[in-house]
Amino acid sequence: MAGPNVWLGGTSVVYTLDANWDTGTAPVNGDSPIFNHQAQRGCLTACDAGSNGHTYPKVVVTSGYKYGLGASGDAFDPTAFTKLYWSSGFAGTSYLKGSITDGTFEAPEAGAGMVEISGVMDHVALNGGAVHLVNGADLNAGTDDLFVMTESRGVPSRLTIDAAATLTTSKIAMNGGQLVTLASPVTLDVNGGVAILRGTAAVTMLNIDGDGIVDWDSTGAIAMAHVRGNGLLRSIQYTRAKTIAEAHMYGNARVDLRGRGGYLLTLTNGIYVHGANSPLFPPGTIVSAA
Repeated sequence: MAGPNVWLGGTSVVYTLDANWDTGTAPVNGDSPIFNHQAQRGCLTACDAGSNGHTYPKVVVTSGYKYGLGASGDAFDPTAFTKLYWSSGFAGTSYLKGSITDGTFEAPEAGAGMVEISGVMDHVALNGGAVHLVNGADLNAGTDDLFVMTESRGVPSRLTIDAAATLTTSKIAMNGGQLVTLASPVTLDVNGGVAILRGTAAVTMLNIDGDGIVDWDSTGAIAMAHVRGNGLLRSIQYTRAKTIAEAHMYGNARVDLRGRGGYLLTLTNGIYVHGANSPLFPPGTIVSAA
């Protein structure tokens, strides 16, 4: 009967070694691996070979687990995690690759390390701590919120997305913390915290509200932007050209696209001001009042 298997690591760091598990058997398809305070070592080798091809209903990594899971080139790689709860106290980097249907990440304390992900994700919540999406990562939740970034236990959320990650149908929602992306989300909702667009990152639909801030530090275009509340859309680059098709500003929202050194701004359909804003734009920009 499938059930939980608790990693002990009493003999070695090898995932596939039966003696390293409390049941005396390494996990098989349908099991639910647990990594907690009982571990004597990290689970660092044969992670790919041992977990690949399996579907795990639940994987739990608790705050008491102080060791790494997976290694570079040997990621923990089930075919699917139906549920993943991650709260590791490990200070280094752990590596995940399998398909995550519903995942929650949080840092139990300051100094907790990073989780590097190169798999497919349907829904992931980041509630403190650091997650890094690298080549092979694919955010495919579509219209669902893909990431809800908040802060908990005094530990800020930090999400970094490499240019090689796939965000084709993604929606990223932020309530706090920091996002740095070189890839292009389809929809980006920033209701708190700071999102930084770098490299060639573009956004099809950008919504900024609350105290959210977006630093547009990329050459990628913004197709549509709505800035509300005390939200701020600003450009911090010196020389990169910018293209924004249309922007709407409401209430006390701010849009500052001057940069610091002057550059070409292509504005296709205007910036529409809804309220008593004091927008700042580079010389020659046309601002249309709606």
